[in-house]
Amino acid sequence: MDNLRFPLIAAFLVTSFLLYQAWQEDYAATPVADYSASDLESPSSTDELSVPTATSSNSNETPSAEVPAATQAEAAATTTAAETTASGKSIRVETDLVIAEVSTTGGTLQRMLLKQYAKDTTKPDGPRYQLLNNRLPYYFVAQTGLVSATGNAPNHLETFVAEKQNYLLADGEDNLEVVLHWQGDNGIAVKRVLSFTRGSYEVVVRDEVSNQGGAAWTGAHYSQLQRSSGAEGSSAPFVQTYNGTAIYQKEQEDSYKYRKYDFEDLDEANIEQRFNGGWVAMVQHYFFGATLPADDAANNRYYLKSANNGRYLAGFVGPNQNVAPGESRTYSSRFFLGPKLQEQLEAVAPGLTYTVDYGILTVLSKPMFWIMGKMYGFVSNWGVVIILITLLIKLGFYKLSEAQYRSMAKMRKFGPRIKTLRERYADDRQKMNQAMMDLYKKEKFNPLGGCLPMLVQIPVFIALYWVLLESVELRGAPFALWIQDLSTQDPYYVLPLLLGAAMFFQQRLSNQSMAMDPMQAKIMQFMPIMFCVFFAFFPAGLVLYWFMNTVLGMAQQLYITKKVDAEDKAKAKA
Repeated sequence: MDNLRFPLIAAFLVTSFLLYQAWQEDYAATPVADYSASDLESPSSTDELSVPTATSSNSNETPSAEVPAATQAEAAATTTAAETTASGKSIRVETDLVIAEVSTTGGTLQRMLLKQYAKDTTKPDGPRYQLLNNRLPYYFVAQTGLVSATGNAPNHLETFVAEKQNYLLADGEDNLEVVLHWQGDNGIAVKRVLSFTRGSYEVVVRDEVSNQGGAAWTGAHYSQLQRSSGAEGSSAPFVQTYNGTAIYQKEQEDSYKYRKYDFEDLDEANIEQRFNGGWVAMVQHYFFGATLPADDAANNRYYLKSANNGRYLAGFVGPNQNVAPGESRTYSSRFFLGPKLQEQLEAVAPGLTYTVDYGILTVLSKPMFWIMGKMYGFVSNWGVVIILITLLIKLGFYKLSEAQYRSMAKMRKFGPRIKTLRERYADDRQKMNQAMMDLYKKEKFNPLGGCLPMLVQIPVFIALYWVLLESVELRGAPFALWIQDLSTQDPYYVLPLLLGAAMFFQQRLSNQSMAMDPMQAKIMQFMPIMFCVFFAFFPAGLVLYWFMNTVLGMAQQLYITKKVDAEDKAKAKA
């Protein structure tokens, strides 16, 4: 068997994996206009996007006393038989982390800028990243509502009255509450409160229902996220990341299950489940939105749906609850709208860390990220962390690498004899392979001994690949000099060129240690060029890792080869 076959297979596997990730995109994202904080200061009602109405002359889901409130709530949240343009006023909200816009139509969270994240990571002082947006093509809003079997309840399309038009979380304050009021028939009044907290991306929504009428009122609370399939800045260039919905459900007392359904799945079939505890989410690269029962209430109906108009819904409907005359009751839910900061997510709700999607190698990726986080606490530079984790991985696999390079060093001794066999059996490949196998057997040498260590390291590389790709902590993180964002490609392609040069010298070093036929030599000559061009479009953090891995690999190979040569000389003298 050719002595370079398995290393080439290993390189092919890694390259195939990267190519699959790079070219999996089915269509390009639609461009969208830039937004900044000023966009939220004086919004125009003409910019409002139409939202589904609760009822329609074409719909059979008109609320009635016979319709269970939970079913009617879901109908109000999802029906698309007709549409109307939201005409509510806009309320500006600013905290230490976000600038948000709340509409008096249903108290909908219709726009949100994340103050600590730039839209363009190469321009850290430019416009902020906009997660929520009520404009096409990247429509993404958070809605809540109440419904009753009698229809006397404000869903997300009803008009509320705001107490103020502007809210600012002042220095020294930890909480900010946006208060809206709605007055219905028969003495039903609703006070809707959206609560923001310093240092948090959570928004708690409370509906305080007061029944001043003469009859009991029965209703249910629902909460949902509605968005289009596109996501602004959803992934790095030439890199496919998950963009879709997710549901996290409690199956048993201490057993949960996390499932993902992309938008194509929902086009084929809607998902509806009733269970205790859990949440649903809209997930994209680095950021996501989730809606959760505020108190983990029981018997909620969760749904993931296609609205059949290019938009999708992820939400839940709570159980019916009664409010007797003269009494009040509070319904509540929570939204999380922000980045996938792993250290914060678990404190928000169980399972939210699953939105950081490391795939099947999560068991390797999570501890790897934990180690990197500890390193960052000391060096405060993610580029240095990548170098340190690469060094740590190399040290961890030193024994395997030593076996690999010892095998290559021993192969070098057989180079002249293998070359002779190739020349002797140039016209009969079968006899040549048999002669080489006889040689290996006679000399008690396994040519595959150096391949297994290389294959074992591939899962570790892929796990680190996902850590570098999925971790929002690296978004906009500078390294040094011209590398000011490790999550985007090198603007001057210096790192890819350095990687190509390093792979060229590594190839030359390997050629000295391994006998190969002319065809293999030609293939190896193209490898550095192929990787250089391919990695030119990858995030700088990934290229930095691969470059350091190559350089450290060469250093290990030189050290081990000299060590083997010294051992052989010592044996010869003895």
